[in-house]
Amino acid sequence: MIEEEIWMKTIGIIGGMGPEAAMDLAKKILNHTPAKRDQEHIPVLIYNNTAIPDRTEYLLGGGEDPTEELIHTAKVLEGAGAELLLLSCNTAHAFYEKVQAGVRVPILNMIDWTAKRAKETGGEYMLLATQGSYKIGLYERAFQREGVSLVLPEEKIRQRLMHWIYDGVKAGKVANVLPEVEKFLDKIKGFVPVLACTELPLLFDALPFSVSVLDPTDIVAEVAVKKAMV
Repeated sequence: MIEEEIWMKTIGIIGGMGPEAAMDLAKKILNHTPAKRDQEHIPVLIYNNTAIPDRTEYLLGGGEDPTEELIHTAKVLEGAGAELLLLSCNTAHAFYEKVQAGVRVPILNMIDWTAKRAKETGGEYMLLATQGSYKIGLYERAFQREGVSLVLPEEKIRQRLMHWIYDGVKAGKVANVLPEVEKFLDKIKGFVPVLACTELPLLFDALPFSVSVLDPTDIVAEVAVKKAMV
């Protein structure tokens, strides 16, 4: 029996921020793909460019500008055949316009799609993000455009978030920070956490209980699958 050939757009993931977050995004693309055989899956290219400077360090005024490496990574993926690009880092969307201007293929904006989903689903949302993201109001502006309210945690919690991300997930020591995360979640019952750092889903997946969240990684993966299969 001759199988009908399936044509789909190739997705490119701008990774390396951190590398495990890019793998998580790829896995979620896989999970959202309605495939029954290998040939029905979407082609995905991942460039884990670990030379991309830290986005938050730059936004806080103490690091190297990551724009050049982000554009380079996007161009490599475009040259390799990617027809649709994703940034596997929420904070990297601070440079979205410049990166998009550097390539011809579209880059899905994770922040905008998450705000749209928040409007559709409704709820009381609390933003869990990096200090860089908080500083420039990435999610605040997007949610405001959609008319969705967004609660920000106090400064002490923002600092602890950076500890969970950098000393927990990035350092490969998630278990060390889980008890503190569990206590925090107990205090914010009633709010839906917006996991506005692509490493936070990795942390939440390690919890011994399930939590209702708004996961931008999962949202943009779902949107990417739909657009790649058009």
